[in-house]
Amino acid sequence: PTSEAKAARIKEPTGAFEYSKGARNEVSIITPMVSTDGIAKYLSLSVNFIGIILFFTIGGLYESQRFFPDALIWNNFDI
Repeated sequence: PTSEAKAARIKEPTGAFEYSKGARNEVSIITPMVSTDGIAKYLSLSVNFIGIILFFTIGGLYESQRFFPDALIWNNFDI
């Protein structure tokens, strides 16, 4: 299924596949429709807020173990 605009450009040997004519100089910005007030309302729910805090805390703990491996083992020194 192709659109009517593309159907007019289809050539028999290539079918729906069309060869590139180079890059297009077009700006395509995808911006979500979010306001600061909407974010504040979303985070005002304690479940969302605590979930985000826990997510980033656990991620930080994982990353700390990547940069400082075995830092949680303190009894491996024979003094």
